[in-house]
Amino acid sequence: MEKIKCYMLMETESARLYVRRYSKSPGCSVSASGVHNKIELISEDAKSVISDIFESEKRKLVSCECGYKFKDDDPAVYSIIDVYSRSDTGELVELRNADVGAMWFSDTYPWKGPDRKSLVVRTPGGDWPIDMQASNCDKKDDKTHKCWVRHGKPPEVTVDKNGNTCGAGAGSILIKGYHGFLRNGYLERC
Repeated sequence: MEKIKCYMLMETESARLYVRRYSKSPGCSVSASGVHNKIELISEDAKSVISDIFESEKRKLVSCECGYKFKDDDPAVYSIIDVYSRSDTGELVELRNADVGAMWFSDTYPWKGPDRKSLVVRTPGGDWPIDMQASNCDKKDDKTHKCWVRHGKPPEVTVDKNGNTCGAGAGSILIKGYHGFLRNGYLERC
């Protein structure tokens, strides 16, 4: 049985700033979409330097990898990506690059667990908001029950049907081809 140890992603005060230049003119021989495109990391410490950077960094991205020269009116899009610290290694990672087993609190979801926070875990099938309502919930109007009941302190969490719950499933996770359980901080494939 495959087991994956979970770890927490802790918020940091750091964020990375990226700039993307692109052109609506087709003809790029490098990108699959044919759109001229270039993305570059500008700063590892975006929160402290953001106001000074935008125009100077836009000017640095002058061409696509295919050689197309960006025009002054070609858009520049800036992305600020939060950086998290892994509880097991201390490594700094962006959420989009976190491994399977990553666990974090999210403000994105309205559902809250016993700690009044929304806990998400990255499974082999994708991100699973543990505190959400199951698609096959038979108590959709009951806002006090939990479709998955979580116990323990993250990342040593167990999710099951022991508590105020509904008749959906048996406490397992089924997401995009992955079927398993979260027990004692481990994802276990069924």
